[in-house]
Amino acid sequence: MRRALIVVDVQNDFCEGGSLAVTGGAEVAAAITEHLDGPGRELYDHVVATRDHHIEPGDHFSARPDFRDSWPVHCVAGTEGAGFHPAFAPALASGAVEAVFDKGAYSAAYSGFEGADENGVGLADWLRGRGSPMSTWSGSPPTTASAPRPWTPSPRASAPASSSTSRPASPPTPSPPPWPNSAGRAPPSPGSPHSPEPGLTWPPARPPRRPRPAFEANR
Repeated sequence: MRRALIVVDVQNDFCEGGSLAVTGGAEVAAAITEHLDGPGRELYDHVVATRDHHIEPGDHFSARPDFRDSWPVHCVAGTEGAGFHPAFAPALASGAVEAVFDKGAYSAAYSGFEGADENGVGLADWLRGRGSPMSTWSGSPPTTASAPRPWTPSPRASAPASSSTSRPASPPTPSPPPWPNSAGRAPPSPGSPHSPEPGLTWPPARPPRRPRPAFEANR
């Protein structure tokens, strides 16, 4: 299976000093160039780049952006901010990047697959025509902020060798409280005002009857 590397929006406005700068953008640009200048280029059959290239994108630009649907002015066609970062320029000059796909001329565009090359060919059709359904993405913010790394397939989760269908044993039945209950009354719950003090029994023993005075007994 053929593999393609897609470098996403490594542009001045997305790097330090740009209108939508993210710290580390210039470092990412240099890392991509270094990757393509070495053995990393051999990992890919094709390398392409995408580029924000706004002309009149409507409400994608705003003087009071919400940074979700609207943004400060950035990557306007023909301006320095729309250009690729200088640290990425050697990769372009060397021919390592075969095609550039511009997107977002007259509307917001957040995917390279909304773009087209200089001949009007979309990215999906370009890759499909070269038998490269598998792609590795790399680029500057807002897409990602990490240097490219070789694609490796994710290991498939294997089913456990065996599974047990037995149900766990039921917990033992708690023993009754250690209080005698000859009167048949339920003991009070722990912590209640009527709970017996430690060392006492329930129900509490009835105190002995006070003997009646003699003058009462003779009545």
